[in-house]
Amino acid sequence: MDEVLSTKLISRRSVLMAAAGLAASGPAMAQTAAFRPGAPWGAPRPGASLPSDLPLRSLNGMTTLGEVAAGRPAIINLWATWCGPCIQEKPALNRLAREEATRGNRVAIISILSFDEAVTNETTLQAAYRRFRAPALTPLLATDIAERAFVRYFGSGAQRSRTSLPSTTLLDENGRELGRITGTAILGSAQRSYWTDPLATNLLNRLAARRA
Repeated sequence: MDEVLSTKLISRRSVLMAAAGLAASGPAMAQTAAFRPGAPWGAPRPGASLPSDLPLRSLNGMTTLGEVAAGRPAIINLWATWCGPCIQEKPALNRLAREEATRGNRVAIISILSFDEAVTNETTLQAAYRRFRAPALTPLLATDIAERAFVRYFGSGAQRSRTSLPSTTLLDENGRELGRITGTAILGSAQRSYWTDPLATNLLNRLAARRA
């Protein structure tokens, strides 16, 4: 066979094999693509994460963010009893947590009382979650260390003012940020709650599917 023709055939075969390899790897490549939570989540900050050893107070004493998340993707919501929008959305977030519990708690829904001088111990902590209709959410109180981390992580979204909370972040199972919401999680001009919308349930299902 002519040497030039042989070289062309080999080159063509290499291109076809490479194309076939890319086609075969399509699903795997799709799995590594960036996860997009969709509305109303804002874009994540590159490299943003919360330390898994972040100390928190619970009804059973001290715990950490990592212990509560337990290796799962997590929705981390900061709220306070002085924050009107936080209180308004608490029943909706509680409902989402209750529904996720029926599906095996595949995603951790974590709501942490933060920057709240009215809540200082286990008694006032438990009372706050009961008062604002959040029995499906584990009562958690941010420590000073955690609050300083939240200020660094959320920036102005974690300052103590009536317009800066709630602040919410979405983390993957390794603690990396996938998206964030500053303020109340609402959808559209009707201002309906995202937490009770099918989009929120769909998000939890997609997060669970990524780990399957």
